[in-house]
Amino acid sequence: MLQQWPQPQEGNSSKEVLLLHELERLLEVAEPASHGRLSLLLAPLLCRSAASDNSRVAERALSLFSSEAARRVLLADSRGAMPMLMQALLRGGCPHWNATVNKMTHEVLLLMRERDSAAFAAAAEHCFGGGGGG
Repeated sequence: MLQQWPQPQEGNSSKEVLLLHELERLLEVAEPASHGRLSLLLAPLLCRSAASDNSRVAERALSLFSSEAARRVLLADSRGAMPMLMQALLRGGCPHWNATVNKMTHEVLLLMRERDSAAFAAAAEHCFGGGGGG
């Protein structure tokens, strides 16, 4: 399925939305033993979709987090996936042009913090510095 994912330059948002829907169905039946591996495998793809300028793609990617089963898989490896997800969701400090995407992004960030507050804090530290600049 991942091999069929359209590349960003293809601009095939309809296909991406459909594949995100199918991905959610697969995540709902994923074996618990594979959750951590799937989390890290899917994080880059989910980041790209959630950060898309296309509001339909971004909304569909963010809506995966409304499913408890999908959320359990996507955040199974919080320490590995959360920094990537947070960077994509924060979009370099530039909000999305679509208000619904911004609201959904806020909700996903809250869900991430609820899931693992320590990993969320570490991801925020990773995103916002702590590298000793000045």
